[in-house]
Amino acid sequence: MVAIPVWVLARHVQLVDGNDTGGLLDVRRLEVSGQDRPKWEFITFTDWSKERIWDRGFGLVYLDTEGGDRFDKYALIRSTGFSMEATLWRDRKVKSDVKIGKLDVWRRNGRSVTVQVPLSELDIPLTRTYFRWFTETLFSGQGCPQICIDRVPDAGAIEEPLVEPTPTTTPSALPTLTPTPTPTPTPTESP
Repeated sequence: MVAIPVWVLARHVQLVDGNDTGGLLDVRRLEVSGQDRPKWEFITFTDWSKERIWDRGFGLVYLDTEGGDRFDKYALIRSTGFSMEATLWRDRKVKSDVKIGKLDVWRRNGRSVTVQVPLSELDIPLTRTYFRWFTETLFSGQGCPQICIDRVPDAGAIEEPLVEPTPTTTPSALPTLTPTPTPTPTPTESP
């Protein structure tokens, strides 16, 4: 039998952020919910379109899954000009970052964008009882001649508890019996 860990996000988080950054991507509220596929929803003060933030605005969810000082993975949300896309990256300390895969992303209305990050893609060590995260939006354009960065929370990181992994079992292969011929003695004549 093989045990496969199943991590579960244990709670719902809602953070309110002040009107403290210029530009289109000033976050009003951040909502995090979900179980094995948590969602981060960025809700801004102003309406924006995928055309207006193309090559000018980005959302990031930084994730610490290994327990160090560094945040080892991040979800990047961006506009292609026609649609939103999100990708998950491994942030390597010395070498170039490595793309892990695509993520689901959608907009509920003109002031929000949501990204979903499957915990199964994060390779969280079995010894971890939580992971940490924080978010940022970056925008350059009207109201932001340089880059406007809105960090939520403003400082530190949120510790997201993980429920004890639930082992699920898969049957192991049973040994199969293969008949082996038994040698029989060759008959000999008696004198």
